[in-house]
Amino acid sequence: MKRFVEDVLLQFLNNLKHIYLYINNHMATKTEKIAEDIIDNIKNIQSDVNGYIFDLGQLSVRSRELELESKRILEIKKQIEDKLDNQSLQLENVLSDLQRKYKNAEIDLNDGTVTFEVSE
Repeated sequence: MKRFVEDVLLQFLNNLKHIYLYINNHMATKTEKIAEDIIDNIKNIQSDVNGYIFDLGQLSVRSRELELESKRILEIKKQIEDKLDNQSLQLENVLSDLQRKYKNAEIDLNDGTVTFEVSE
């Protein structure tokens, strides 16, 4: 039964194809001249569309370049932030050591001196 249905369906599709080909080959056609202003309008629109497509492509390329540049900037920013954190920690450690050694000290970086309280 299944084979019978497949054969009938195949025959139907084959007939449909022949009908389509017959109609397609026997239809009357006619050619007319289109007004020049309409042709010019279509060409102008096509030219505009092509320009917009080109512009979008250029913008896409530039957008990709900016994304890559932004990633590089963020990487550099992260490196500098890491260096800043490291230097801040080092400074904190040095100042902490000096504070333990010299109570209530004031450091003059220009003279290279430290003024602190002493017990008498």
